[in-house]
Amino acid sequence: MHNRGPSTPLKQTARGQKRREFALENDGKQPGIWLMATQWDGRAIVATPKETMTALRIGRAKFYELLNSGILESFLEGKSRKVLWRSIEAYVERRLGEEAHRRGNPKV
Repeated sequence: MHNRGPSTPLKQTARGQKRREFALENDGKQPGIWLMATQWDGRAIVATPKETMTALRIGRAKFYELLNSGILESFLEGKSRKVLWRSIEAYVERRLGEEAHRRGNPKV
């Protein structure tokens, strides 16, 4: 996927609908995930619920299960929910550790 700026033309989707893609910044590591806020080193510090679900490849129900259980840290900015990327990364690391332990390979 190409990095598209805020003034990109309309793009036709598979269903024939037209949409406009907006982006402030893309970290290059996760194609299609557009970052809204960055740290000084250029890494994102927050993600939207949609970005979180896309990054983790989970649905809305699982997302809110992780959010309500406190596994994912978040806050409201006005009416917009923001999820901390560090909590997303910590969740993935924790799951990798659990999987390694389950397989009897606790060196991860």
